[in-house]
Amino acid sequence: MKTWIVQRQGNPDDMSLSEQRDEPLFPLITLISELPTPPEVRAAAFKALATTPEVRSTGAVEGGQALAIPDPDDHGWEIKLVVDPETAQVKRTNFLLGGDGSVTWSKDAIALATEWTDELPK
Repeated sequence: MKTWIVQRQGNPDDMSLSEQRDEPLFPLITLISELPTPPEVRAAAFKALATTPEVRSTGAVEGGQALAIPDPDDHGWEIKLVVDPETAQVKRTNFLLGGDGSVTWSKDAIALATEWTDELPK
């Protein structure tokens, strides 16, 4: 999966610094954080994330399992995710990725609510 992501690079202006160095951490996190992502793709993204050095579980917390990941762009932050083990969905995080390669950090947890729908946006 990591190789596939790296090969599909887009415009460098729309990529994080780590993506420009062929490190697909942020795209992997996007795949597990957003829907619609088919279950098979989410599973592959979790497996690829698990092979990333320094990704670690920090234990059970309210709402799921906490993961800690060093910031691949070396801004001094640590990525924090809370994953619901029953749904494999990220429920809370401390950062958001922009479509333009930007990263927004928060000192507080940001709740994520994603779900499938059959309704088109208005």
